[in-house]
Amino acid sequence: MPMIFYDAHLSPFTTRVRIQIRAKGLENDIQITPRPPIEDYRVISPTGKVPCLTVDGFTLPESETIAEFIEDSYPEPSLRGHTALGKAKVRLQSRLVDTYLMASFSILFGQLQKRDEARIAEGLEGVSKALGLIEGYLEGPLYATQNRLTLADCALAPAMFFCTTIQPAFGQAPFQGHDKAAAYFNTIVADDRLVGAAIGEMGVALKKFMGAGAG
Repeated sequence: MPMIFYDAHLSPFTTRVRIQIRAKGLENDIQITPRPPIEDYRVISPTGKVPCLTVDGFTLPESETIAEFIEDSYPEPSLRGHTALGKAKVRLQSRLVDTYLMASFSILFGQLQKRDEARIAEGLEGVSKALGLIEGYLEGPLYATQNRLTLADCALAPAMFFCTTIQPAFGQAPFQGHDKAAAYFNTIVADDRLVGAAIGEMGVALKKFMGAGAG
């Protein structure tokens, strides 16, 4: 019986795992399915958040935990580094995304309707600081590290999608002041079909979300 991965295309956290599943060719082993209505979903996952993965009757939440479980269960092809330092570099980018970039975007998400200028300034400043940290560790030329697709890219690209959508919503240019991060995002989306397809799915989901909000 396949594992079930509960997905929402607009979430950067589900998108990172969706890229990983496809990169490892696990579509037959891990069934990607849309998250059901929240009332039904809470029965499956007590956190009520996406993603979660059901494994032999056990519900595993949190994207980073899921990604590590998948790597442990299906080690080839590896989306980690091949050395201790290489693995640390991959994990570092994921932590920078979760701890700094997405935390700052979460502030801005909360300001899309009722706006508090002080909170908006805090969120935008946080995004800029996070991008600065991330840029310091980008190796390139195409991928974040290891010169191949890793869990670092799976985390970075979906989070950076919001630089192209949320920053402009508050009057700031995408990746403002962070050309290296912008070049990384634009290059990987254009040149890696798995990442490009996933970011495209996020874009479609955003349009549907905005359309529903307008209605």
